[in-house]
Amino acid sequence: MRMPARSAFSGFATVVGRFSPRARGAAGVLTLVALAGAAHADMPKVLDRISPETPLVAVIDSIDAMEQAGGQAEGGPDILEQLPTDLRNMLAIESLDKGQSIALLVWPKEKAADEAKKANAEDEMPGMMGGASPLQGMAFDAVLLVPQTDYAGFVKGLKAGEAEGGVSTFTFSVPRTEMDENGDEKEIIEQETMFVKDAGNGYAALGRDKAFLASYKPAEGQMASQVAFLGDVGKTIEARTQMMLITNVSKVKDGVAKAMKQMEARASDQMAMMGQGEGAEKAFGMMNMLVSNWSRDARVAILGQGASEKGVSIEIGTEFAKDSELGKMFGGESKATDALAHVPDVPFMFALGFDASSAAAKALVDGMAQMQGEEGVPGMGNMMRGAKDAESFALLMGAPPAGAMGGLFTQTVSYIKTSDPAKMLASAKTMTEEMNNKVIEGTTYKTKYRTGVKELAGVKVDSWEMAMEMDPNDENAQMAQMMQGMIMGAGPMKGFYGATENAVVSTLAANEPLMAMALDTAKSGKGLGTNELVQMVRGQLPEGSNLEAYIGVKPLGDMALGLASMMMGPMEVEIPENMPPVGMGASLGKSGVHASVFLPAEVLKAAEEITKQMDAAGQGEFGEEMGNDEPMQGNDEEGAAPKF
Repeated sequence: MRMPARSAFSGFATVVGRFSPRARGAAGVLTLVALAGAAHADMPKVLDRISPETPLVAVIDSIDAMEQAGGQAEGGPDILEQLPTDLRNMLAIESLDKGQSIALLVWPKEKAADEAKKANAEDEMPGMMGGASPLQGMAFDAVLLVPQTDYAGFVKGLKAGEAEGGVSTFTFSVPRTEMDENGDEKEIIEQETMFVKDAGNGYAALGRDKAFLASYKPAEGQMASQVAFLGDVGKTIEARTQMMLITNVSKVKDGVAKAMKQMEARASDQMAMMGQGEGAEKAFGMMNMLVSNWSRDARVAILGQGASEKGVSIEIGTEFAKDSELGKMFGGESKATDALAHVPDVPFMFALGFDASSAAAKALVDGMAQMQGEEGVPGMGNMMRGAKDAESFALLMGAPPAGAMGGLFTQTVSYIKTSDPAKMLASAKTMTEEMNNKVIEGTTYKTKYRTGVKELAGVKVDSWEMAMEMDPNDENAQMAQMMQGMIMGAGPMKGFYGATENAVVSTLAANEPLMAMALDTAKSGKGLGTNELVQMVRGQLPEGSNLEAYIGVKPLGDMALGLASMMMGPMEVEIPENMPPVGMGASLGKSGVHASVFLPAEVLKAAEEITKQMDAAGQGEFGEEMGNDEPMQGNDEEGAAPKF
């Protein structure tokens, strides 16, 4: 199987390339990490030459391991051949030390006003809600540290000219793509003038700005400082990945604040045009508070990616100053959750489990509840509010038997572990009844709550019901009505609440067998969390994750293929029954946050096969692409057969 990380890392390399558009040749080196599969025990040697005060540092562990992994993968050699020619030539230089780590160091700086204006007008990288990205108002100085065993041989391999003031000049071909007048992509090869100098201790420094490179002085003996700077979260991420992007938050927080203001202005304008200005203002107010608090207290932020035969992981982490507000909040240990063991083990679209017992977890839940506002909605909305008093909770969105059009949420179950189930049930009853006759954004809610309607799995359960009456004069009412039917099925929303000895269980449908199964599983603890495939993916998430979530690839894939078949014809793709889910986990503790997304190799392979099938389905009977602008007739002769 082709090493699955390649496309993911290519995307990251594109982001790095955006930091310095003229340094895409250096950024291309980072795509090689997609081929790396070797584990490592020590911090990358290159960090000893880099000060923690550097704003942005991208590190990859070993070029040698990447090439070995590339050769072992199916069709491995052609993976390297797809790299830019000059980059392949650099990797072929004999004096390049392929067994050592490599790093890209980046220092942001403000552009001149006219350059920023031009960049925004070109809009090369769209930002949130459209418009130019805030990054386009920035320029970056960058240095690439490359390990070598013989500097003179390395310079010769680059075909660099004579050194002037210790700096030699060479030419590097950088491929890029742009759209032509027909909207098609075309590749352009640019010849970039690059510079190189000896950085000492077995490293060469490369850059695109001669003056900056000449003034650059590598640091010495920084490994201990880097280990302390990265902290527990950083050391854990480094051990799980082959590439890291390390950010010194204190050096970029002003830029983050400016970016947030620009995104908020654009989003507010567009939401106001859609009549949602108040909602946008509220959402961005909360987001600004979160980002502001993070940039105030965070020391370091880390993005890492790793690949192995098991799949691809994307790691995100941050370490807070221990004496800061967030450092103290996240100062405890992260307790792994077992909440998903208490919801049914059935085919699912999405599942989430959370241990809410720590101070950090409760603060997170409280913040999410505040973002939802005061208006409660029975079922899933009430679960979040009730979770503030919970020890742990789980949400399971089971796969609907009728597919995507038969009520997406009708198999949804929630589980909340609590020391006082009766109090939580009473709260659910109160919130449901308070919703009755409320009018929210043109919709009138009619709700009912009945106590002890029947006995299921030995438990007397309550029922709830909610109907939404749309304002016929509201232009969005018809669409909202259609969406309600698609999400919840025909008729009003209904469901059950029931309490076990130490938990409250609810459903988003009046489905008695589902509620009985949910109550039984809540008591037995032999549910989804004990599933073999879920446990396999959980093993790739951060240790002690008190938040874990899973995306059911098989059910969602089957629904997506069904819809695709309706539009494009039968699809000859079958997703295996034992397809593992995509997993996400987060550990909140030790004065930091460590989150991870894991994409199993089986999922990536299936996605590749489905993409091939869909590409093939987009071809006409005679091989022409459907949807082109050519006339339907085969030619201009009278009576010619139409192409279709």
